[in-house]
Amino acid sequence: MRPTARLALLSLLVVGCGGEEESELGEPPLLEYELKSDGGVKVRHVRGYPIQQASLVFTTANHQPATACRLVSQASARLSFQEDYLHLDIAPFARKSLIEVDCPEAIQLRPGRYSLSDGSLVEKESSTELQSAGFNNPFTLWGTFLGGMAGLILISILVSVGLEKLVVRVSGDD
Repeated sequence: MRPTARLALLSLLVVGCGGEEESELGEPPLLEYELKSDGGVKVRHVRGYPIQQASLVFTTANHQPATACRLVSQASARLSFQEDYLHLDIAPFARKSLIEVDCPEAIQLRPGRYSLSDGSLVEKESSTELQSAGFNNPFTLWGTFLGGMAGLILISILVSVGLEKLVVRVSGDD
């Protein structure tokens, strides 16, 4: 194999395999929330750059006042209440941070509306499905495509070298 072909193959493999961790910082933020069975909610900053400001609103399922809910985590968050609404204001919210709100078991929260400076909010179950697919990130998609192409090129080169040796061996026996 020629040195230029080896260099081209190596560069294809490097481009196809690298860059996912750095790309995660340049993405819009993704927050996921998990409604706890014993009352309360967990909000986690899953990926992307830090959020400057977020406002999340949860309602109580049985229309009880949410004033008994308390902030557990020490993140930069603030709780406020209005009838059966729980307002969670977060500013700023760093990557991989967690905010947890505990409520009595009688108060079951359900999602309401949200406002983020940018990014999106999803429920934990749908968030894990998105992340497991891996194709919501364009860098992962391109990495998979280029990695597959590099694999096909490598197989093609190996087959051509094998056929060349076979042809030389067969023609040399005559």
